[in-house]
Amino acid sequence: MDSLIKGISKKINLNKDNDKNNNNNNNNNNNESLPQLSNFLQSHIIKIFCRHINYVNKSIYFTGIMDYRKVEFENNHLILKLALVSRFWFNTLSNNITTCADFNYNSRLTDAIFQKARETIKGGAKIENENDENDENDENKLVPLGKDISLYCGDKESKFSIIKRDNIESIKLHFDSCETISSFYKRVSDTIDITYGESPSKVLLILKEDLKNLKRVIVRNLNLFSDLNRNIFGPTFSNIQLMEFVISPNANVEAIKSFKKINSLIIGTFPIFREGVLQLEQNRNIISDCIKCISGMKQIFVYAIAGVDYFGLSGYAEEETEDNTRAFNIVPITGSINYFKDIEVFECINSVMTFKDLYCLLKATPNLGTLSIGFCIDGLYWLLSEEDGKLSECECCLIPTINEKNEDPMSKEQFQHLFSDICDQLKLKTKLTKIFAHNQCSNPFIPLNEDNYKKFTSFSKNFTKLFLSPPNLIKIGLFGMSKADYINDILITSKNRNIKEFSMDIDREDSALEIVNQMEILTKQYTHIHSLKIYKGAKKYFSYKNKEIK
Repeated sequence: MDSLIKGISKKINLNKDNDKNNNNNNNNNNNESLPQLSNFLQSHIIKIFCRHINYVNKSIYFTGIMDYRKVEFENNHLILKLALVSRFWFNTLSNNITTCADFNYNSRLTDAIFQKARETIKGGAKIENENDENDENDENKLVPLGKDISLYCGDKESKFSIIKRDNIESIKLHFDSCETISSFYKRVSDTIDITYGESPSKVLLILKEDLKNLKRVIVRNLNLFSDLNRNIFGPTFSNIQLMEFVISPNANVEAIKSFKKINSLIIGTFPIFREGVLQLEQNRNIISDCIKCISGMKQIFVYAIAGVDYFGLSGYAEEETEDNTRAFNIVPITGSINYFKDIEVFECINSVMTFKDLYCLLKATPNLGTLSIGFCIDGLYWLLSEEDGKLSECECCLIPTINEKNEDPMSKEQFQHLFSDICDQLKLKTKLTKIFAHNQCSNPFIPLNEDNYKKFTSFSKNFTKLFLSPPNLIKIGLFGMSKADYINDILITSKNRNIKEFSMDIDREDSALEIVNQMEILTKQYTHIHSLKIYKGAKKYFSYKNKEIK
């Protein structure tokens, strides 16, 4: 994209300079042959860029705060680069951008974007002097870089304001919900000055009065551990879309229904007991009611021990089987609704989710792109190894100990069949590009002495089939696992060279040096690796990116 803008801007401005040179020197025959893009073609190109800019500005996909800011910066950088090509580009761009991503810009951020834009444009176009008043009506003349240009409209809305108030149809705002204050970030502006701590209803009222063509408000709330109530926005605006919505035991189903769209559902903390009574079933009912209210939901993040009724919400039922090697069959329920069919991102950490649930979820999510799951590695060690041994007695085992159904644990053979079925489902996930696996077991992992190394070897080869099964996987993250064998087995066994990004958050510092030494060998042996990181919390032990150890 940078090269395209640079090339077009160079061609436009070189033609302008060549026309001037030809008037002074008619003998320069080479300059006469340079082609020039018509305004119609230039306008069509700009409108394609504008569709992309508007799409990004309206996007409410979960990316994480730092990634989101990077995307936001790059999109605004693109706007400025396009605007600085020529006045014709500036005007066409300004007339076709109908979205605004946040009013959270200060002078330092704007200066940084301008500086980057200067560096890019200088490579392909001439930056004109701000005081040059010649050719004022020349559409091919560059817009001056100075205080008169801004991303957003100022007090007078000069011709150098790129995004016009009257053109804005959709605006995306950052909302920070906490226990005492509901606040939007401050907008530095002469026309819309929203102070920190302003109530959302007042913010929307200001926007409604100032932005006459505003049709859609998209809210990205950053505090994941607080509830967001529809009432705090007031009756000012009906078309409000949320980036994410956190539910708790006090969730209001009617409040959820009042939002136009909720992209992500975060299932927060639910009490296991209330006044001495087990609350798992009640909690699951609340969660199910909330999920059923949200259509087209793209992401679910589960952090509640209560768990989710995966079978009921996916439209499947568990059926007994006479095959002793299999624990169950699942069959679709006639006339049922699959509430997971649109899910693209799923994360379940510190929650009650069995591998039965995982199998059901995979069958119900044809569009799954990111999967992040937690489990007990101590229990898996026995279930997936080919050697005989004693069943783990870990309290965070795969079959929850706090379960009102009191299910009997699967046999080792039954679980291995289930695990094979899960891998078969993963093979069908052509859109799945990222898997993150979290060891939730607090027990120390079995040391690898000569007696149990063979058992671990067979376990690692079976366990890593989770990552080898998806055909288009790109990124793997391992958390709480301090063995380089996992990554080694993935690289040795995999025929898929698309897997280029690895990260490992180790649980034991005493294993760091050994792992780092092995990682250095692997990065030399497998040259397709793009990045590989080893760390524990905030402490980084190894970082490899773009064929360099940093």
